[in-house]
Amino acid sequence: MRILLVEDDPKLADLILEGLNEDGFVTAHSASARQGESMALLQPYDVMIVDVMLPEGKNAGFDLARTLREQKTPHLFFF
Repeated sequence: MRILLVEDDPKLADLILEGLNEDGFVTAHSASARQGESMALLQPYDVMIVDVMLPEGKNAGFDLARTLREQKTPHLFFF
């Protein structure tokens, strides 16, 4: 399963990615909504784990999901 993590906190991202990789998931990481959007458009993911509060502003994670709605990729959000 391919997972895209969109999280701007490097320590938290490393912790989440470490756990996912140990469980055998193939992961990619983006630190911003813009970069996450580009990555998701270039390559399909089975699921995206998205921080709601990203550098682009309040609720940027929700905005990212709306932008990628046509891809129908499931999203998990965290605050």
